[in-house]
Amino acid sequence: MPKEIIWSPLSVSDIENTIEYLSVTWNEQVINEFLDEVDFKLAAYCSLSQTISGYQ
Repeated sequence: MPKEIIWSPLSVSDIENTIEYLSVTWNEQVINEFLDEVDFKLAAYCSLSQTISGYQ
């Protein structure tokens, strides 16, 4: 079973601030690429976490 990621209020605030900064400084494509990268890394973490827990 994949691990659930629970975002802390500080994490939510940080990502919202990052998105706001990107929207002012860059364009929607950059925001989407950033969010895709976050999703990719979180999915990789969940997958790795699941694999490691299988060895315990």
